Order: sequence, then C-alpha cells, then structure tokens
Amino acid sequence: MESASSVRQYITIGLTVAIIPLIIYLRFFTKSIRKTLKELVESLGWEFKGSIFSEAVAAGEYNGIAVKMRYWPGSKYRSSYFKIELDSAASFEIKISKENFMHRLGKTTGLAKEIETGDPQFDKKYFLRASDDYNAELFMHKTQVRQAVTYILDTGFNLNIDRQQIVLTANIMYSRLADVFLLKNVLDQVYRLIQELP
Repeated sequence: MESASSVRQYITIGLTVAIIPLIIYLRFFTKSIRKTLKELVESLGWEFKGSIFSEAVAAGEYNGIAVKMRYWPGSKYRSSYFKIELDSAASFEIKISKENFMHRLGKTTGLAKEIETGDPQFDKKYFLRASDDYNAELFMHKTQVRQAVTYILDTGFNLNIDRQQIVLTANIMYSRLADVFLLKNVLDQVYRLIQELP
C-alpha cells in the first residue's frame, strides 16, 4: 500500500502536467489578443497603450462615436476580460446575456423577470433585463436590433446599454476575439444598435 506522501506526490505531478499546457496556451492566447487589438487599432488610426503585463487600452472614434477597448490578461485577484465601451445615450437601461440555468430557474420560480421581444427563438436563447420595460420592448421588437444583438452575443460578449454608454464585456476563455475582422463587425453591429436607440 502506498503512503500518503506518495499519493500527494502523484497528485502534484498530475496537476503540474495538466496546468503547464494551460499556462502556455493562455500566454499564447494573451499575445494573440494583444496582437489583434494592436492590428485593429492601427487599421483604425487609434491610440494604443499597454504592456504585456498590464491592461491594454485602445481609444478612438468609430463612425463619430467615442470608443474605448480594454484587455486585461488576468491576475491572481482579477480574471481576464475584454471590454468595449462606446459613448451613447439611451432613455433606458438594458442588460442582455445568453440565458443560462440560473436565469431559467429564476423565471420559473418568479424571482427573475425579463422582457419579451416577440421572437420565441430569441427569447429562449437570451435573457434581457431592463429599467424601462416599455422602451426596451420597443427597441428589442425591431428585427435588425435582435440580429445585431445575436451577432454580438454569439461572439462571446455580454451587452449592457445604459444612459451614458454601451458596454460589451467578454470572458476571454469563451470568446473568439483574436480576429480583427470579427471585432470590426462587432463595432458595426453596435453602431447599428446606436442608430436604433429611442
């Protein structure tokens, strides 16, 4: 029979073998996202700041709207994220994310209330919370708005629209952000949303 110290040694070796490839992958992915962000910034003529170990920030204008992109590679106390912030005023606040088990449970028990768009497939896939149900429903009943939201959320972002700005936030592990073309398309879709805001 093996001793407790040998079992601990096997566990340590196993964890090391599993974690090292993950760290290598994350370092590669971090460099890839930074490179993509830098390429996008250069193609748009924006300003770029950041080093390998700090937050990368890009700022500029897109179709006349102030935009700021932030990428944080993660640390011991904060997980990695990619965020796009666009200045835009709305008459309501709305948060849109992919619907998960907790959202469905909340709706079933009556603890969570969401607005309906009139599109059963969209309503089943996404969870929408708003400060002003009437204006949010008017906004979300537009087919072009739902198409833009679908594209944005399917790239891995969550979408928050408030009275000062639109904020898209993505968990790096679950998104496809290392693609300049995709990020430009996301900006185009957000611009479409801004044009439809009441």
